[in-house]
Amino acid sequence: MPSIDFDLLRHALTVAKETGLNEVEIEIGDTSFSAVIGTQGPKPKSPVSSSSVSGGAGGTTPVTSPLVPIKSLSVGIFHNQPNLTVGTSVQKGDKVGAIVALGISNDVVASASGVVAEVLVEDGGVVEYGQPIAKVDTSSDGGANA
Repeated sequence: MPSIDFDLLRHALTVAKETGLNEVEIEIGDTSFSAVIGTQGPKPKSPVSSSSVSGGAGGTTPVTSPLVPIKSLSVGIFHNQPNLTVGTSVQKGDKVGAIVALGISNDVVASASGVVAEVLVEDGGVVEYGQPIAKVDTSSDGGANA
């Protein structure tokens, strides 16, 4: 069973602290480590893609937002692809960028098909786990006719 090298762990925590990140997650094989750095209070809630609106007879009707976030699945430096610009069609699973941490690159893929409505992180920006990078408008056809 592989174990996490303590020097690597110490380095990851130092880099996270120096760059202002507040969460570190490392997985090697079956071994994992996660830490929250500092005491900044509770994490802000991520945007909700659906909510409830009061219905006519006191019931609720779910309302789904057509904007679906593309979220970071790791901590590091974000590098976007040419197809991550406002107005560009993407398909679910398309590579839209990469996050580099500790010299390891992890692909960022579109979580839904549609048209990029907003880019929230610039190329070279620092991202945290779960941070929205862009929003995809799913009410568009996502280039299905292209």
